[in-house]
Amino acid sequence: MRLPRWILFLLLVVAVVAAAAMWPKSPVHVRAMAVRRGQVEDVVTSATSGEIKSVHETEVRAEIAGTVVAVKARRGDAVKKGQVVIALDAAELDGRIVEARAQVAAAQAALAQSQAQEASATPVAARVARLARQGAATQDALDRASAEAQAARAAEAAARAQIAEAQAGLQLAEIARRKADLAAPFDGVLQQVFPEVGASLAPGAPAFDVLDVSAARIETTIDEADAARIRVGQPAEMTLDAYPGVRFHGTVSLIAPAVAPDPRLGTTRSLPIWVAVDPDPRLRIGMSCTVEIIVSRKQGVLWVPSQVIIGRGAERSVFRIDAGVLHKVPVEVGLSNWERTEVVSGLSEGDRVVASLDSPGLKDGVIAAEGQPDGG
Repeated sequence: MRLPRWILFLLLVVAVVAAAAMWPKSPVHVRAMAVRRGQVEDVVTSATSGEIKSVHETEVRAEIAGTVVAVKARRGDAVKKGQVVIALDAAELDGRIVEARAQVAAAQAALAQSQAQEASATPVAARVARLARQGAATQDALDRASAEAQAARAAEAAARAQIAEAQAGLQLAEIARRKADLAAPFDGVLQQVFPEVGASLAPGAPAFDVLDVSAARIETTIDEADAARIRVGQPAEMTLDAYPGVRFHGTVSLIAPAVAPDPRLGTTRSLPIWVAVDPDPRLRIGMSCTVEIIVSRKQGVLWVPSQVIIGRGAERSVFRIDAGVLHKVPVEVGLSNWERTEVVSGLSEGDRVVASLDSPGLKDGVIAAEGQPDGG
């Protein structure tokens, strides 16, 4: 009995489909890596680029008017506390000091004279008083002697007041003279020296900037959503464009008491922080950097690169390679940062996972052909 044509055609289609299903498929080429054990950190990354600043930094300004007669240090020079950087013309101020010293000397001479008069008048008044009591001196004589003694004492008191006034004038003249020498307030390096010889400075005019390069801090911000995760004393690491691959270390030293809108981030609100930097000669004031604050750290845990994780929240998975076949397996994750993610469950040490999620054709059950492995 011959079968109808349509049945023969259907049997042919089924045979072709079955043959296609059994025909070896081209493998998906992937880059894989082995699950490892190591250190994983939970970090808070700065919302904006940080800037390295000196812990001590100030702009020295002129306190008196004057003409610059000497510039004794230049930009980039190291200076010691008290070292004169800018000298103003002090001829008039020196003259005031000479005049004030002369006034002190004159007041001291007047005091010596009044003391001599008092030393003479007081015994005379006492002798006349004894004679008056004995009836050997008149009342007029006693009154004159007493008046002369009192005048001598008053002259001595006035001389002492004149000395105090003259010494105060001398002190003011010396203070004004010191202001003509603009000196470094602490050890540091000159960031900028503004005037040149011959320039006239008015009170308040900037003279030079000085930085203490022995200690530095980084000023940056974090997103307000991370504010509850950081505290003073937490370790931090910094990366700079000038030193690729190098991580510098520091400690959170200050957290601002309030968040504020950051103009660099639009409407996003951020929290300013300071990070004290460990001394390193490679760090220069003004450099920009990215800051990562270490919130927590675990050693010896399973981890994979963060980019191999698929999904968000509680629904996380990876492509694991078992005997050359891809299997999408769920995983539970722990600490995580941009580079590494802790694997709490779902994988074992040595398991191979797909690191190239952009490989075309990735899906559960397909054959995988590993290219250049990324570790393992």
